[in-house]
Amino acid sequence: MGNLIRKTITIDDKIYKNIKRINPKANFSDIVRKALSEYIENMNIQEALNLKGTWQNDIEDSVKFVDELRKDNGRQIGEWSNS
Repeated sequence: MGNLIRKTITIDDKIYKNIKRINPKANFSDIVRKALSEYIENMNIQEALNLKGTWQNDIEDSVKFVDELRKDNGRQIGEWSNS
């Protein structure tokens, strides 16, 4: 765990009562830390899913670029051209 900070939060009383009902010995800070960690993980997953497919055109263009580089255009192996 990194450095800790103290923050004041406001939550619905029903949420707090449900936490205490489910686990009367629960450490509220631990529960909030776990909930926020899960939230961050879910948001990171959602962000990655939102990127799905956005690189497809870049990949196709990159393949075409590399294929062009691999063409010898009549040159001998090891022969370089400045053109």
